[in-house]
Amino acid sequence: MQSVASHQRPVHAEAHQVHAGQPRRHPEERDPAAREQTETAPLDLAILADDHITEQSVAAYLRNCPRIRLRSRDLAAACDVLLILTDEIDATALETLHAAREEGYKAATRVVVVTDRVNLSVLPSALDLGVVTVLLRRESDMEQVVKAVLEPDAGQPRLPSSVVRSLVDRLRAMQPSVEVPGSREIEVLRLLAEGLDTAEIATELHYSERTIKHIVQTMCKRLGLRNRAHAVAYGFRSGLL
Repeated sequence: MQSVASHQRPVHAEAHQVHAGQPRRHPEERDPAAREQTETAPLDLAILADDHITEQSVAAYLRNCPRIRLRSRDLAAACDVLLILTDEIDATALETLHAAREEGYKAATRVVVVTDRVNLSVLPSALDLGVVTVLLRRESDMEQVVKAVLEPDAGQPRLPSSVVRSLVDRLRAMQPSVEVPGSREIEVLRLLAEGLDTAEIATELHYSERTIKHIVQTMCKRLGLRNRAHAVAYGFRSGLL
C-alpha cells in the first residue's frame, strides 16, 4: 500500500511508495475496467500542504487518478475538495481553513485533512469550518486518501476511531450549556461521529433509513445546524458525545 508522504520521516524504497519527483502510475490507470467506470466529470481538487515536498509527492500520485482533476492553490475556492496535508490540526490549521473560507470556497466543498496529530480543543472548530474527513497519516495510505476524496456523501463526518474516543473522554464530563437533544438523537449523533452512514445507522438501531434521515433533519432544523458534520461538532461542543 502507498503511504502518505511526509518529508519529516524517512521514506523507504518500497515498491508502492511515491517519492517526490518520481510519480508512480495509479492502479486505476493500469486497469482498463476501472477507466471505463469513470462516466462522470472528475472532481476538482486543490492541495494545501505544510511543505512543498509532501505536496508534490501526493500531487504526483493523484495526477494518475482519472476521477480527480488537480487545481492550483489560487483556484481552491472553486474546487469540489480541499485536501489539507498538515503535521497537526491546530490553531495554524484553523487559520488555513479560515483563509480558504474568506476566499469564498463554495458551501458544498468538502475538506479532507491528512495529519499526524489532532489538537482536540480545536477539532470542533475544524468541523464547523467544513472538515468532513480526518485521516491519521500513520494509519492511512494513498488508496485511503483517494477513497476519502471521492466519498460522495458531503455531509458525513469521518474521524479516526482513536480520535473519537479521545474526544469523547475529554468532553464527556462537560456540562451542556445548550438545549440537549433526545436520547435517540444522541445515539444517532454518536454513530455519525463514528463514521457510519445512513444505512449503517439504520441497521445498528433497527430503524428504517427514512426514519434516520428524519431524525437528523428534524434535529438539525430544531437546533439550527447546517448539516451532519455541524451536528457532530455541536455534540462534541455540548459534551453530549
